Amino acid sequence: MNPFDYVFYRFARHYYKKDGRDAFTAQIVVSLLQSLWAIAIIYMILSATLPFVDRVQFLKASSKYFILISGPILYLNYRRYRNTYWELAGRWREKETEAQLLVRSLGLILFVLLPGIVLILVLQFFGNK
Repeated sequence: MNPFDYVFYRFARHYYKKDGRDAFTAQIVVSLLQSLWAIAIIYMILSATLPFVDRVQFLKASSKYFILISGPILYLNYRRYRNTYWELAGRWREKETEAQLLVRSLGLILFVLLPGIVLILVLQFFGNK
């Protein structure tokens, strides 16, 4: 199971009345999440290889990098998730037991929060060394 598909499905289901089957809000959420994951991974790699001064410069320019990364990801997600709501709904709708829904909901929350947690831990661990 692709976790981004599940994130898309859950947000699309939540905003279905507002967005309809196009689920643009869910596409934005998935794109934002993928961009945060990309920035977290890039920063983890840079923290292990670059001196502190270069990492500070990266953080100062990170909003530009975020925009550069987010634009193509949003376009790719638009193409990927366009008209796929019912396909994904067929995969999970009314097939989840209450226990599965609870576990997957907790996993979803953790998956959404994890890039921020990773960035905080990397900043703490590699700090200003």
